[in-house]
Amino acid sequence: MRAFSDANGYEIPDWVEWYAQQHALFPPEQVVLDKFKGRFPTMKMLDIGIGGGRTTCHFAELAQEYVGIDFDKYMLQACKQRFHNTSEKISFHHGDVRSMDLFNDQYFDFILFSYNGIDYLSHEDRIIALKEIKRVTKIGGYFFFSTHNLNCVDSLFTFRFSKDPFILSKELYRYFILRMVNGHIGKMKAQTHTMIYDGIYRKKLMWLFLSIWKHMGYYYYSKPEEQIRQLEEVGFKVVKIYAKRGEEITHRAKLGAITDNWIYYLCENVG
Repeated sequence: MRAFSDANGYEIPDWVEWYAQQHALFPPEQVVLDKFKGRFPTMKMLDIGIGGGRTTCHFAELAQEYVGIDFDKYMLQACKQRFHNTSEKISFHHGDVRSMDLFNDQYFDFILFSYNGIDYLSHEDRIIALKEIKRVTKIGGYFFFSTHNLNCVDSLFTFRFSKDPFILSKELYRYFILRMVNGHIGKMKAQTHTMIYDGIYRKKLMWLFLSIWKHMGYYYYSKPEEQIRQLEEVGFKVVKIYAKRGEEITHRAKLGAITDNWIYYLCENVG
């Protein structure tokens, strides 16, 4: 989701349209939805970086109040069009997670930031965003989000062979660009966090070309220990951690062995 970049989704043809067609939850999102389903009717929910409304489909009608925000005005417009006939308890706003002045302190019971939307931010802006999210979360309220896992670097830079000439050509191009743009893998792995160009726009070759030309596609990757440290430093307690397929990671000592490219964190504002 192009939630918090200076560039907007319209810069890549049919990028916004593609997001506006998405509706399926990822397994950890479904796990958390099921976990809180009975409580959502009493909860005020903030959905950050809503994009085309993928998560809106599932959460909006459940919550006592549902507010969706996105930094990309074109994504926000697409979401509004998609859910133009909704109840008064559902609203959409243009907003920046780094400065959510339109919301009072401790207003929301549950905050969702999906699709690694927080990873569009630099390290400095990420910390600002986490503090701002905590500010608008009630004491005892929850923050649930996904983020890129730096321990997946080896698999990210693995070449994937295909017998299909077109797919193979895209893979060769992706692999070449990743190696050229990102530099030495060992140096990245030695960091606790870093920005990586990961070729996410390769779903279409034109998207990949434009993303490189417009300097898009760079995302924040962090090691789980670093992400937990950031959360605890701003006043969140990590309650649950989920791998990408939805299984709970119950022992923090095992986090270093998890090589999923995404990890999900469910956190509680403990004041």
